[in-house]
Amino acid sequence: MAGGILTILGGIVSFIVFLWTVSILVDPNMNGLSDFGWVTLIITFISAIIAILGGVAAIIRKYYLVALLGAIFSLAGILVFGVPAVILIAISHKDFS
Repeated sequence: MAGGILTILGGIVSFIVFLWTVSILVDPNMNGLSDFGWVTLIITFISAIIAILGGVAAIIRKYYLVALLGAIFSLAGILVFGVPAVILIAISHKDFS
């Protein structure tokens, strides 16, 4: 349960970073994003979605690989949530059906 919650929190942080980056794009005082910025934006959005889905899978204790993948992608948000999430989900693999 704790691993799922930490995974979802990591996904939410990734999504906040995504929204912050989008706000840079619409700010008229900024020059926008480079090509690298666009790639980072897309990767951040995808990692946020996968982390949130993995957190839900961890909470319902189904789809172990999805839960573990979500925990790994939650590392993109913030390591404080991602590292314990990966550890907790990895050691509780027997609880998944």
